[in-house]
Amino acid sequence: MFLLDGRLMPRANRRKNRRKNKKNIRKRKEKEENKNYPTRQIMNRILLAFIMLLHVITISADNKAQLLKLDEAIEQVEKLQAKKMMKIDMLRNSLRRSANDNERMSLCYDIFNEFHVLQFDSALHYINKVHEMATKTGNRHIREMSIVDKAELLGMGGFYPEAIDYLDKEPLDSTDHKVMFKSYIAHFRIYLYWADYCNDAVFAPIYRERASKNLETAMRFIGASPATEYYRGEYYIYVKHDNSNALECYFRVLRSTPHDTREYAMAACAVAHNYSAKGDMEHYEHYLIEAAHSDLLNCTRENMALQDLAMFLYQQGEDNMERAERYINLAMEDAKLFNNRLRIIEISQKLPVIVGAYKQLMKRRNTMLRISTFGVSALAIILIVFVYFFMKQNRQLSTKRRELSETNSELTSLNDRLHTLNDRLLDTNRRREHLAKLYIDLCANFIDRLAKFELLVKRKIKANQIKELLSMASSSKMSDEDAASFLHRFDKAFLDLYPTFVDEFNELLLPDAKILPRKGVSLLTTELRIFALVRLGVTESSEISALLFYTPRTIYNYRSAVKSKAISRDTFEQDVMKLCTVI
Repeated sequence: MFLLDGRLMPRANRRKNRRKNKKNIRKRKEKEENKNYPTRQIMNRILLAFIMLLHVITISADNKAQLLKLDEAIEQVEKLQAKKMMKIDMLRNSLRRSANDNERMSLCYDIFNEFHVLQFDSALHYINKVHEMATKTGNRHIREMSIVDKAELLGMGGFYPEAIDYLDKEPLDSTDHKVMFKSYIAHFRIYLYWADYCNDAVFAPIYRERASKNLETAMRFIGASPATEYYRGEYYIYVKHDNSNALECYFRVLRSTPHDTREYAMAACAVAHNYSAKGDMEHYEHYLIEAAHSDLLNCTRENMALQDLAMFLYQQGEDNMERAERYINLAMEDAKLFNNRLRIIEISQKLPVIVGAYKQLMKRRNTMLRISTFGVSALAIILIVFVYFFMKQNRQLSTKRRELSETNSELTSLNDRLHTLNDRLLDTNRRREHLAKLYIDLCANFIDRLAKFELLVKRKIKANQIKELLSMASSSKMSDEDAASFLHRFDKAFLDLYPTFVDEFNELLLPDAKILPRKGVSLLTTELRIFALVRLGVTESSEISALLFYTPRTIYNYRSAVKSKAISRDTFEQDVMKLCTVI
C-alpha cells in the first residue's frame, strides 16, 4: 500500500490503474493510426494503379512485337513444314532400310509422333503399324501404349465413341503406371473433345464430369516430367478449381520445355485461358500469341490458340481485323489438312463472323479509297488547271516583262534622243539669241548712222552747203558698203540658224545643177539667198528684191532659172519651205 490523498491505496488497485492507463495509451495510438489510415490506403491504391498501368503498357507493347514475330513465323510456315517433312522422309528411308523388328517398330513410333499433330491419316497409319509390330514381337508395353495413342488420335479426329470403345475393349496392365496414366489422360482428353463437340446443356456437362473423374484417377499414376506437370495443372483447374496452383504448374512447364514443343504450346494456351478467366486480357493475348507461335514452330495443325487469337483480335476492333481474318483462315486450313472435325466445326462458327466483318471493313476501305481516289483525281485536275494558269500567267508575265524591258529600252533611247534634242534646242536658242543680237546691233547701227546723217544734213543746211549735201546723197558708195555688210551678216546669221540648208537645198536639184558658194567671196550666192528668204517665209519677189537690193525682174529670173533645175518643179518652193525642219 502507499499513501494517496491521506489514504492508503491497496496494491491491487495500483495494478488495476496501471492496466487502465496502458489501455488508454493503446487506444490513443490506435485512434491516431486510424486517422492516418485513409491517407495511407489512398496512396497505396494510387501506387498500385500506377504499377498496374505501367505493367499493362509494357505488356501491350510486347504483344505488338510478339504479333510481328508471329507474322514472320507465318511467312516461314512452308519452310518449317518442309523441314518437318524432310525429317519424316529420313525416318521413312531408315524404316525401309531396317530389317530389325524392334528398330522398325521404334522408327514407326517416331514417324507417328511426327505426324501426331500434323496429319491424322498418316499418324493413324503408323500407329496401326506400331500396334501390329508390338503384337508380333510380344512387346506388351508398346502395344498398350499404341492402343492409348490410337484412341487419343481417334478422339482428336472426332471419333469419340470409337475412341472410348477401342480404349476400353482390352484391359491394360495396372502395374504399368506410365500406361495407366496415359490411358486415363486419354479418357480425359477424349471426353473433353466430346463435350466441346456437343456444346449443349445436356450431354456436355456429363462428358466434362467424366473427363474430370478420369483426370483425378490419372493423378494416382502421375510421374515427374514437363508433360505430367502440365496435367497436374489441368487437375487443379478441372478438379480442384485452383487457378493459382494451376498457373504455377503451367509456368514450370514453360520454364522447363523448349519453345518449339507441343508441351510448351499447350501450357501457354492453358495460361492464356487462365488469365482470360480472371479478366486479364493483356496477358491472355500475350500467352495466346506464345501458344500460336509455338504451334507454328512445331508444325502443329491440331491447334486451338490461333483461332482463339483470331477471335480475340476481331473483338478488338477494325485495327486488327485484317490480321484476324488471316489467322482464322490459316487455322481453318490447318484443321482441314489435319482432318480435325471438332476444330473445323469450331472455326466454321467463327469464320463467317470474322470474314463478314473483314469484308465489311474492306468494303468501307474500298469506298474510302474510291472517295480518296476521286478526291486525289479532283485535286490533281485542279492542280493541273492551276499549273496551266500559273504557266500561262507566267508566260504573260514574261511577255509583259519583255515588253516592259523593251519599253524601258525605248524610253532610254527616247530619253537619250530627248537629251540630244534638248541640247539641240539649247543650241538653237543660242543661235536665235545670237540672231536677235545681230538684228539689234544692225538696227542700232542703222539708227546711229541715220542720226549722224540727220545731224550732218542739219549742219550742211545751216552752213548753206546744199550742193555738197546733194553730192553726198547722190553718191552710191555708202549704199554699197551698207548692202555688202547687210548681206554678209544675213548669210552668217542664216547659216548659223540652218547650217544644213545648202546641202538639203542641193538635194532638191538635179545632180549636175547643184549650187555651191564660192570660197573666199561670200557665204551664200544670190540664188541661195533668194531661196533662203523663201525658207524664212518671204515669198514675194518684190519683198525679196528690196532686201537683196535687186529689181523684182532680176529676182524673178533667178527664181525661174533655179526652178528649171529642180527635180520636182511644181512643188519646188513648197519643198524649200520644208527644208531644215530639224535644226
